[in-house]
Amino acid sequence: MNKVLWAIRRLLHWGVLTTFCLVFGIFSAVVYYVFVLELFGECGWGVKVVLCIELVMLLWSYLVAVYTVPRRHTFNPSKEELYKHGGEELRKMFNEKNAVVEPSDVLQHCRLCDSYKPPRAHHCTQCGVCVSKMDHHCPWINNCVHATNHRAFTLFVFYVPIGCSHTAYLLFPFVTRILSAKLSHGIYHTIIGCWCFAMSLALVAAVGMLLKQQCDTIRSNTTQIEEYIIDKAESRRGRTHADPYPFHFPYDLGFRKNFDIVFGGYLKLLPVVLPYTVYWELDTPVATQFDLPMEQLSQKAEKTQVTKQYKADKKFNGNWYSWCLCCAPQCWFLGWRAVWSCPAPDEPRLSIVPGDVLVVSRFRKLWLYGRKQEVGGKYEPTGWFPVHCCTPITPPNPYPELKKLAGTYTIPSGDLVFLDTTRVRYLNYKEAYSLTKTDGRVTLLGVKLVKTSSSQIVWDNGDVWERKTQFE
Repeated sequence: MNKVLWAIRRLLHWGVLTTFCLVFGIFSAVVYYVFVLELFGECGWGVKVVLCIELVMLLWSYLVAVYTVPRRHTFNPSKEELYKHGGEELRKMFNEKNAVVEPSDVLQHCRLCDSYKPPRAHHCTQCGVCVSKMDHHCPWINNCVHATNHRAFTLFVFYVPIGCSHTAYLLFPFVTRILSAKLSHGIYHTIIGCWCFAMSLALVAAVGMLLKQQCDTIRSNTTQIEEYIIDKAESRRGRTHADPYPFHFPYDLGFRKNFDIVFGGYLKLLPVVLPYTVYWELDTPVATQFDLPMEQLSQKAEKTQVTKQYKADKKFNGNWYSWCLCCAPQCWFLGWRAVWSCPAPDEPRLSIVPGDVLVVSRFRKLWLYGRKQEVGGKYEPTGWFPVHCCTPITPPNPYPELKKLAGTYTIPSGDLVFLDTTRVRYLNYKEAYSLTKTDGRVTLLGVKLVKTSSSQIVWDNGDVWERKTQFE
């Protein structure tokens, strides 16, 4: 009984219901027209069989994608396992530092799951677990696109354009005869036929773009999240030169092997569930299973330099029902621009009350993303909240000696940076990093300040920043 209720709840979601109304509503109407009313004339059995096959494959792929949910897996590897999958490069890296490798050195720890994240795993707030090879959380299937349902989801977005193209082809003569006033089957059939034709063309275009995106990720054996990590890894090395180890994505095995990971076997067009795996095949012998997690650790360490603190001065209710039932009051309270530009419905909102101290890591014009400041080590959830409900907390200037150095500089990569008394802002990338102090010396992303003058700044990694304009 519990499994039946769980299966029903999986379908009672706005994204799943919308998909059923659009995709399967179109097919059901066309099948009814072809088999029962025969509005398109006498169709051969070939057309009817193809329609039935398309409908069955669509429904099969969709249900597998919906019901193949990620499971919670505890992952606490031993040191021997880390050295086994880390390879000689990992041993060499830690031997240079005279340190023993620990799981926290090469893996991210998820406080919500109380476990380490396996390589290529990311925590999904909607699913509540760490998801292996997570591409994105798709509201249309009420599930994550991940390692085990990737084939089913890709086949679903493959069959939708094919099926909708077929329905549009069948409906085209019917619609043209209606528009030319040469055919009349009643107002209801006319409206439904024209609606199905228009929505078929729209779905071919929309889902076709999603199919292209999935084909790109399959070709390179990446995910949307990993593509973002790769772009950020390349850009941050070009800006700061702080990381001596160049980043190499270790899972791109070439088109044929990448394709076989998702569509391997003889039944390539059937939506079977793929096996769960922790460690993935690597492209080169020098690559390790922890190259990607270590890069994520470095990026998160930099992310802490970008965070700002805000203090809430107005109450904001982040519950979803307050948005669904109180649209007019929300427009009055937040303004129509904030309501219009609000984040996606499935992204979390953060409920705040006056006096809350908020740590913000993502910034939009009218919305901020962050969490409440942790007290006593208690984990606080993250979410979006409006800008006008809080005010920034301006910290005291910890580096008065940098006041004379504030200005615009050219760094070795050719980019321009602006240095104020607490932060360094990269003008070309619209990103900023906070300055810290280590052993009494000013530090930026682990690189210490060595020497300053009226025209340049020298760092201990050899970078020299040349001043462009003097700050008055």
